[in-house]
Amino acid sequence: MVVYTTAKCGHCGENWTALSPNAPNTVFGKLGPPVIRCASCLKDNKTGYKLIRDLNPLEKLLYVKVKNIFGIIFSLVFIAMGVYTGNVVAYDESIKDPPSYFYLAFACGFIFFGAMGIRNNISVESDLDYTQELFDKNGGFVWSYEMYGI
Repeated sequence: MVVYTTAKCGHCGENWTALSPNAPNTVFGKLGPPVIRCASCLKDNKTGYKLIRDLNPLEKLLYVKVKNIFGIIFSLVFIAMGVYTGNVVAYDESIKDPPSYFYLAFACGFIFFGAMGIRNNISVESDLDYTQELFDKNGGFVWSYEMYGI
């Protein structure tokens, strides 16, 4: 299920993102910069997020490691379903009509989405580290355009 998020400044009401399925708070949970500064009114907005360095060991395990492990397992299941579907279609002598190409495309789709899931789960910590670097570079906040890309 996709969660569409709208983020805006709590002071001036400037929209930073509208109905975005990939807004940072839906991707990472409650991990991110604790302060986002609006590029329009230059006021700070407290988010309630935590930087990865501010998590205690249990939170780090739950928020980052367990999500990564489940994400990678889920991705491997997709790859296995793709390989299985591809093998069934390739070695089954009774399936030699044009719909078999549909099954092969379906198998390739499973493998592709599984590989993308593994790639995304591996890069989560580097994305969080980048947000932390921005927070430190700016002096304790992240600009709204850096966080939401506007």
